[in-house]
Amino acid sequence: MGTVAAVRMIPIILVIFGIVLMIVSVFLCARLPGEVGEYSSKIPWYVLLVLICFFLAGYSVFLYLLTIQRLELGFVAYLLGCIFFFGAVFVVSVLTLNDRLIRKLHDHTKEILEKNTMLQMTSDELSLHKNELEKVKLVLEKKNKDLEETLEDFYTMRLGIMKDMETGTVAEENQKIRQRIDAIKQRS
Repeated sequence: MGTVAAVRMIPIILVIFGIVLMIVSVFLCARLPGEVGEYSSKIPWYVLLVLICFFLAGYSVFLYLLTIQRLELGFVAYLLGCIFFFGAVFVVSVLTLNDRLIRKLHDHTKEILEKNTMLQMTSDELSLHKNELEKVKLVLEKKNKDLEETLEDFYTMRLGIMKDMETGTVAEENQKIRQRIDAIKQRS
């Protein structure tokens, strides 16, 4: 008779462990809407919590029927005990996996936001440098144009000097070149 009672206890023990796991599931599921934050709707998590509570009530009723009412189901009691226990293991596993995934998503989202902020700062800095380089480019282009004009003037003057050497007006031309060079230096 002791062996029969011990064997009869197996479905009860399985259901009790299932109830414990479902209670753990309730706490895991109740914590998940806070983990999701503003990224997702919290309603599906609350619906899942209500469903887990219904399962927990069903487990409790079945345990009541097995222990207090001493319902004799034979092999079906063992089958239901296993289904309830492994169903609870499944629910805890899925909720634990969801919790880990949500935490990793939060961590990755935080990293992405930090990197995005750094990239934005770098982009702003590069834009500033680009604007400064554009200003420098304009100044250099103007100076380059001035130098080209000066070289053109110099070449024209050189041709004139060659001609003036013959006529003797080199001193006047040297003074014009000096004035032109001084004017360029003042613009710099």
